[in-house]
Amino acid sequence: MQELEVVSLALKEARIWQSAQQNKEKPSPSQKLQVPLACGTVRGSHCFVDAAWNAATRGGGFGCIFKENNKKLCQTSSNRCDVGSALVAEVLAVKAGLKAARSLGLRKLTLWSNSKSLIMAINTKENIVEALRSSL
Repeated sequence: MQELEVVSLALKEARIWQSAQQNKEKPSPSQKLQVPLACGTVRGSHCFVDAAWNAATRGGGFGCIFKENNKKLCQTSSNRCDVGSALVAEVLAVKAGLKAARSLGLRKLTLWSNSKSLIMAINTKENIVEALRSSL
């Protein structure tokens, strides 16, 4: 898969997951909260990604942690110069997570991100050309 295909697939899967979340009933306070499963099928491997961006230096750092059945499989982190924005840093974190998952041979994966901007772009199906160009 090419990088653009990987990013497009990640956005598509995130939209599907977000759509599924909107259809769920909100739990009452007495109900136990459970971790949602993407598309209702992924059970084992989870990748948690995060990124940071420094506007003054335009430097970005990102990393991911892989867990399976609540046990840490591995973690990776990296940094990059000339990152265009915080959103680009978040996209780079997702890309790094997907590449690492592929290297680990993980076929099914739930990918987690706390980037409100990235989630909003996915929800609105907004073209994030800035992020796509910078992440290649």
